[in-house]
Amino acid sequence: MKPNSKQKLIHNSRVKKSYAKLLAKEGYGGSSTPAITDDEATLPGNENHSSLLPDDNDEAEPASRRAPQGKRAGNRSDAAKPAAKNRNIAALTGSGSKPNPFKKAFEEAERIRAEREREVQERLRKKQDVAKAKKSAQRKRHHEASVMNKKNDRGQPNMRSRINLLLDKIHGGK
Repeated sequence: MKPNSKQKLIHNSRVKKSYAKLLAKEGYGGSSTPAITDDEATLPGNENHSSLLPDDNDEAEPASRRAPQGKRAGNRSDAAKPAAKNRNIAALTGSGSKPNPFKKAFEEAERIRAEREREVQERLRKKQDVAKAKKSAQRKRHHEASVMNKKNDRGQPNMRSRINLLLDKIHGGK
């Protein structure tokens, strides 16, 4: 690797780290940038970019006095996880001091979801009503057909049942 590209990478990693710390400080936990430890951001021989790092006591130590990467990274990530989780829970429940920027969007989505559910229920009710009416009409047609097809002992049509059916239609129409 060229020295310039290596320095650019180191610079970018430090900027990402300081941005992540700023987000954590402001209460926006769970950043999309990967976690960068102090040892990754400060490589030996590249202390000229220390102005980009926040002024913490840990950051002011020279690289030679720092703890090894394994111990430091393990302790830091374990300690930071519960605090970030608490911030995320507070942000979701709305008990924090900051207003939820997505509150209107959530309410709008909930309103649309309820409206769609209501429309689905209405369509289902109409479908059931249509099915009920079809079944009733089918039963009526079946009854009328059976009355019209009645025969007497000699195989002649039963006129009494036919006339009664016609009279019921006439009286039902008035």
